[in-house]
Amino acid sequence: MKLESKIKEYLDYTKWIPAIGQGAIGIEMKKDSSIKSYIENLNHKETSICINTERMISKFFNASCETPLGAYAHLENKNIKIFGMAANPQTKILKKNQ
Repeated sequence: MKLESKIKEYLDYTKWIPAIGQGAIGIEMKKDSSIKSYIENLNHKETSICINTERMISKFFNASCETPLGAYAHLENKNIKIFGMAANPQTKILKKNQ
């Protein structure tokens, strides 16, 4: 789309940890859809691995969309690197970890 010149700032994911799955695009369709083979070609394997890893964190904490939890996973030299954040609204304690 050639919009790189419009970017004003890149957010550092080690300091600004996004919500789980932030920025991922999901496509929902019937299991037996005739266009399934075409849609599967849109899947980006590395992104799928990272998003599924982030979702595992959400499941581990039994989190909902209201849980103050963030995670960012990315592949680095065939390893998954995860940055996470959890907060406790009652105690106002924020924990970050890699």
